[in-house]
Amino acid sequence: MSALPPIATAKADMRKSPCLLYPVSGHARCKHRCPLRAKSGHLPNPMMRRRLSFNRTIPVMPLFIETYRGTVGPTDCDDLGHMNVQHYFAAVSNGMFAIMSRLGLTPEEIQRRQMSFAVVHAETDFHRELHSGDVMLLMSTILKLGDKSAIFQHRLRNLSTDSVAMTTDFKCVLLDLRRRETIPIPDDIRAAAAELTAA
Repeated sequence: MSALPPIATAKADMRKSPCLLYPVSGHARCKHRCPLRAKSGHLPNPMMRRRLSFNRTIPVMPLFIETYRGTVGPTDCDDLGHMNVQHYFAAVSNGMFAIMSRLGLTPEEIQRRQMSFAVVHAETDFHRELHSGDVMLLMSTILKLGDKSAIFQHRLRNLSTDSVAMTTDFKCVLLDLRRRETIPIPDDIRAAAAELTAA
């Protein structure tokens, strides 16, 4: 690894140079990575900060939690030799109740408060087959939280091959189980969801 050029000391050069480690001429010929060229490595010259504009949007990554784990059985497979599609969604259904429990909607609370999330739209991709004996793991999170709805994302992984078998986004509404109508998401559920949500 080649040695770094000496730090620029001339005030005139440092005022003109956007790189703290290089004068203008040296910065132009720099073979190392510089943050001012959307790379990482060198610190920008603090004297140039007013002239720089870093309008970067840092994405917030959602937190995935384990919501289901199981093994594909022989009876889960169809005549094609792989797990039938109904069992993919059975795993996600189990996962939905697990993530709702994380939000405070345990089975007991669902009955007491007479409210639950219900799916109204799903977008699903099947990436890999699952076969008898494969161990599957479902990881779930909340992508978006609205006034009365939420988007849950589920990723079903094959632990035997460490690959993603299925991904699905569930758009769900919070349903009043007595009136069978959508209702606003309460503050306590919203606060619990904030630990997982990406937006």
